Amino acid sequence: MKTQFSISTMPFYWHTKNSISDTSNVPALLPFELDYNPTFRLITQKYNKIVLQWLDAIYQKLPNIGNIQENSHMSESYKNDFIKFISKYVPIIPGRSNALEIGCGGCLILKDLKKIGFDVLGIDPSPYAMKCGKKMGIEVIQDFFPSPRIHKRFDLIFHSDVIEHMAEPLKFLKETRQQLNDDGVLIIAVPDSSESLKNGDISIFLHQHINYFDPESLKYIIQAAGFGSILIEKAEFGGSLYCRAIKKKSPVLYRYEAPDSQWSKYRDFHNKIDKLMRTLKYEIDHVLSDKNKSLGFYAPIRTLPYLGAWGLWKGFRFFDDSDYLHNKYIDGVNVPIENFEDLTHNPVTDMFIMSPSFGDVIQSHINDEIGKKVHVRKLTDYYQL
Repeated sequence: MKTQFSISTMPFYWHTKNSISDTSNVPALLPFELDYNPTFRLITQKYNKIVLQWLDAIYQKLPNIGNIQENSHMSESYKNDFIKFISKYVPIIPGRSNALEIGCGGCLILKDLKKIGFDVLGIDPSPYAMKCGKKMGIEVIQDFFPSPRIHKRFDLIFHSDVIEHMAEPLKFLKETRQQLNDDGVLIIAVPDSSESLKNGDISIFLHQHINYFDPESLKYIIQAAGFGSILIEKAEFGGSLYCRAIKKKSPVLYRYEAPDSQWSKYRDFHNKIDKLMRTLKYEIDHVLSDKNKSLGFYAPIRTLPYLGAWGLWKGFRFFDDSDYLHNKYIDGVNVPIENFEDLTHNPVTDMFIMSPSFGDVIQSHINDEIGKKVHVRKLTDYYQL
């Protein structure tokens, strides 16, 4: 079975802009197509040379989306939860332990690890990371990993929201292993795609994400890279998977399980995509066809794959709680992003909350502050219907 799911034109989300007229030389829309690695039971984005070339270009630009940044309540919560996991599983010897963060972004995790005794280093291709590192007194190498500018090994190497971006994740993990001391620890955080894959939810799709991990596929690929003592947990905050793995002196022999030669995991996901999209589109079309109703989507980034698949580019409003996104536009969608205060002052009649992780919280907030003026549905309400 080789039936592929594809979206001919999906917004290429890498930044926001202040007005519709703002332009850049980066395409606003690019195709997206699914693929599958049966060895690791890993659902992936299909290799597309043009998409990968543009990804390489945007990772070196300023600003870059997805960094854990200062003065953000959400970023602080993500950071604290990840550091809690690191501290739980990594022994720290002040003055003798060193750490490398790959894709260090705003350097906030490195800043906290430095405070508790780590000698820290960051590597990131974006000038944003260099700027943040300089401000905090943290050395940052502006480059992709691996880099010839790194001349030592580490007790801890960690990265958050990095490996899902890798076109060759196994190669990347093996290179990471080589940079660790014996008995060194690898800590990884990746978006947890488990529930979306189980229910046919395409809101997880993003051009920047090549790999869509669940605990099974993450374990298989970490094992294949030669790591041992693998432990995987779900994050306490947000929708991430955390993994701890240890480099033994000799690579741990990985015995490949039988590949999913029938693509059964992919087929199940593909079939559920069709069902969920039909059900959701029926509901949305019902709202759009009624001149007395108005349509809103909460969490616009999660909405983009559906809009691309449906070719729906107008007739709705966007809402998000991020201060960074407020009153800005996403390339390819000429709809400003409003916040909760905007919603209270000018409510829509029908709201679809597209965030699986925070849907319940957002729904409760709307119900408490606005009440029954807004008919709220969560994307997760349509799971397994």
